[in-house]
Order: sequence, then C-alpha cells, then structure tokens
Amino acid sequence: MCGLKQPHLSGGCALRFHQRYAEAYSNRGLARRNKGDLNNANTDFDRAIEINPRRAGFYFNRGVARHTEGDLKAAIADYDQALELDPRLVGAYINCGDIRLALSDRGRAIGDFSQAIALDPGRAEN
Repeated sequence: MCGLKQPHLSGGCALRFHQRYAEAYSNRGLARRNKGDLNNANTDFDRAIEINPRRAGFYFNRGVARHTEGDLKAAIADYDQALELDPRLVGAYINCGDIRLALSDRGRAIGDFSQAIALDPGRAEN
C-alpha cells in the first residue's frame, strides 16, 4: 500500500506503478541525498537522466550529490550539462563558482559568479 503508512519509500510507490517515472527517481535521489546515502542517490539520479536526459534539474541534483561526496570534476560536468539545458539555472553557476574557487580557478569562478549575479541580482544580497 502506498501512502502515509510508508513515508520512508520516498518515491517507491510511484516507481512500483511506473518504472519510467523520472521525477520519482529524482525525488527518491533527493531523499537519499538528504539522508547522506550519496551512492544510492546518484544511482537514482542516473536513472532519472537515463529516462529523461533533457531535464536540467536532474543533472543539477546529481551534481550536488557529487559535489558533496568530493567528486568535483564530475560535479562541474553535471552543472555544465544542466546549464546547457537551462542557461538560467543560477544555482548551477553558484555551485560551479564555489568548486572552481576551491580548485584555484579564480578567473572562471569570477565568470560563474558574475553570470549568477547578472541572472538574479537579488540573490547576491543573501
């Protein structure tokens, strides 16, 4: 039974009914990432991307997981792919900038942060 009695499934109900439901894989990946289960989160994000490779948010979510686990080059690749699909995804520019700054690629970090500011000047105030 799907419902409130099994909140730990985090997308499992939808997956049982429709194995190709990309959003359910992504949502379960987010829940797993929030629990610290990065390996399984990445597996879910991989599946979501396999089902729907045109969804920028799936690459962004996998990028955050990879960033969290320290796979910085893979995270940048995911953020870059997300930006290819949605050039207005401010969070991807910010996260790329953070990684590039950590890798001492200051010029590209400045470019990423500048693009984020240009797209959403109000966010720079936070």
